[in-house]
Amino acid sequence: TARAAVRAMRERGPSRLVLAVPVGAAETVRALEAEVDDAVVPAAPWEFRAVGQWYRDFDQLTDEDVTAWLERAGRAPGA
Repeated sequence: TARAAVRAMRERGPSRLVLAVPVGAAETVRALEAEVDDAVVPAAPWEFRAVGQWYRDFDQLTDEDVTAWLERAGRAPGA
């Protein structure tokens, strides 16, 4: 997901692209650092299994949830 977001944003031609995530697998973070101007990742453990293990509450969102949040933000897909 982060790689797709980085590539999509890079296509928009920003003057600077910063990846900021609270946690990510060290190997993945290292690979993504080559694609961005800067990366802010407070936790990048080598023994990373899933992002959900780093949160107390990591419920999955439905497509409807995501669409509703995007609409509230005024950035619905296709808008």
